[in-house]
Amino acid sequence: MPNPALDAKVRALQKDYLSVEDFKELIEKETVHEVFSFLKDNTHYGVYFSGVQEEDINRTSLENTLEKIIETDTDKLLYFVLGADRNFLRLVLQGIHLNSFVILLRGLLKNRDLTQIVENLPVESMRSKFDFNQAVAASDWKHFKDSIKDPAYKRAVDGYEELTLSNLFEVEKTLQRVYYDQLVRYLKKINSGENAELVRLIRKQIDIENLIWIYRAKKFYDLRPEEILSFIYLGGKFLSPDRLRDLAMTESLEEFLDEVGQYQDYRFLFDTDSKLSIERRYKRYMHEQFRRLLYFSGGLTLAYSYLELLKDEISDLISIIEAKRYRLDSKEIDRFLIRQV
Repeated sequence: MPNPALDAKVRALQKDYLSVEDFKELIEKETVHEVFSFLKDNTHYGVYFSGVQEEDINRTSLENTLEKIIETDTDKLLYFVLGADRNFLRLVLQGIHLNSFVILLRGLLKNRDLTQIVENLPVESMRSKFDFNQAVAASDWKHFKDSIKDPAYKRAVDGYEELTLSNLFEVEKTLQRVYYDQLVRYLKKINSGENAELVRLIRKQIDIENLIWIYRAKKFYDLRPEEILSFIYLGGKFLSPDRLRDLAMTESLEEFLDEVGQYQDYRFLFDTDSKLSIERRYKRYMHEQFRRLLYFSGGLTLAYSYLELLKDEISDLISIIEAKRYRLDSKEIDRFLIRQV
């Protein structure tokens, strides 16, 4: 059913997106402090920096403040949805909390002070699948696993008796697979008529994630087909489990690329003439698709699209901050951004 209150809220928030001119200004700034000053004095992000002085800001604190805004805006939109739509929108928060949990997991492996790390992460323990207070207090991997409140995530990592550099990647991919399993399950519960375009796009996103994984597995790792398939996400649009198995079993990277060439929607990923990385091509494609949905949809599809585009904007701001940190030439920054400037 139409949700005019939700639509109105999203349209109001949407007006705060930065313009192309804003991004051009930011790209030309020389330092992280100059980026902070521009955001504080000339954009809606200034609200989140009220009371913060320029001399107190650094790259880490600026990035973490920006990332927490996604959680804040998701909370704003959750007030306007109920039932299956509300549960689906909360997956945005689940994805944010999962990323924060993985950052803590890496910190545990490196014996870092988790208390300092968690202070700068977007976490909301009351509604999270993870108990971050318990994770921070954990002295070892066994107790760290106990901080996982969701049974599906807990079962996924229980088989790993130790956390090591050699299995860190497996643990992270295993957790991510649980997230995608839940995403697909919730896709089946929302109104597929009203949200047909959103469902279609997310299923294509799953296809693309799988293709990129198989490509990297073949190009950079010496993995057997069954090892590749163990980290596949199910529920894509065009690639069935049987088709994914066939792609994983291709004898070479060249054969894999030939097979992928049959799918017109995904050929752009492996365009050898592009100067962009596969990841950047993927991100730009999804950005354009969600931008289209933002202007031609309503309800849950509109809200989800808004949040995805907000994540892209903040990701681009963080990329600009990183570029200033490493003194990258402003002419080079554009190819690291999701949004085309």
